[in-house]
Amino acid sequence: MLDLRAPGLEPEAQLAVITGDLPQGAVPSQALESVRLLMLVSDWVLRPAQQEELANGWPALHSRPALQFAPVAITPDELPGAWYLGRAALQLQIMRNGRKQAVVDAKAGMQWSFGDLLAEATRNRPLRAGTLVGAGMPALGKPVVLEAGDSLRIEFKLGDGPGPFGAIDMDLADSEDASALATDADADGDGDGDADAADEPPPADSHEPPRATDEASHEASVQPRAAKAADTHEGDLDEPASP
Repeated sequence: MLDLRAPGLEPEAQLAVITGDLPQGAVPSQALESVRLLMLVSDWVLRPAQQEELANGWPALHSRPALQFAPVAITPDELPGAWYLGRAALQLQIMRNGRKQAVVDAKAGMQWSFGDLLAEATRNRPLRAGTLVGAGMPALGKPVVLEAGDSLRIEFKLGDGPGPFGAIDMDLADSEDASALATDADADGDGDGDADAADEPPPADSHEPPRATDEASHEASVQPRAAKAADTHEGDLDEPASP
């Protein structure tokens, strides 16, 4: 359970890759060969907190309280015909309270391929095996802002069948004590959820200091400077120069 008494919660769902070892200065074709796994990632953003951090020049310590994953990671060869030159022909589907909130062409929404993104990420450093890099969220046109009592389901669809990564199912609880995000990892895509988060939110009178985001787990969303940040939000990470 994640304490979310602050308003303005939005998901940033995106396709991400896990890499093998990649040397500094890799070219896009070499970088693309390092992709080992594909997965669905949802970064959570509190917009009012993000605006305050941007206005004061602070890092993203409080505006990004969670990074969540769909339960299944797959190798690129499990998307025959859909994975090509560092892009995946998948539909990002977001459902709020059982209704489709957005359906986005993930391939068309990627201005830069994963080969370009990974090559850019190695400009000044190598990447170790296990590095997670996200493509950024495709532009939805209208933000998906959750309120207390809402439920949300996020998945990548390939045709009419279940998504290849399973789904991320979330419920924003409506409680007098606190609003909390309950997350189910739905591996079989049937909507019932296969695992329930068990951590309880801190009490309302808790004096526990806020926790900073673990930047080591966020080696993601690297975007070339030339890219217009339609699929990410300003202030996520410093943007490197265009490849």
